[in-house]
Amino acid sequence: MLKKILPIVLVLVGVGAGVAAGVFLRPEEIPVAVETDADKASIQTGPSAEAEALSREYVKMNNQFVVPVVRGESVQALVVLSLSLEVPAGQKDAIYSREPKLRDLVFTSHV
Repeated sequence: MLKKILPIVLVLVGVGAGVAAGVFLRPEEIPVAVETDADKASIQTGPSAEAEALSREYVKMNNQFVVPVVRGESVQALVVLSLSLEVPAGQKDAIYSREPKLRDLVFTSHV
């Protein structure tokens, strides 16, 4: 009978110790000011910044970019990127038409 009770007691003691440690070691809450996008736009230069922010759009590239990380003569890793670009409003089609060129620039640029 002791063999059946001992594991239950150990589990209860462990859970109790974990809860107690969590309560006592909880960090103090620090007040954080939340700044919205509207606040940032109004801080920049007023109404013209808001108009500029509204005249932008985001273009998500259709396929992911797979970029090899090369050290010396061998590929050490592959990095998979999902890319979105912020462009002036109405330029979405121009970006999509230049997507192959953008992909080539990612692979040919060297650090």
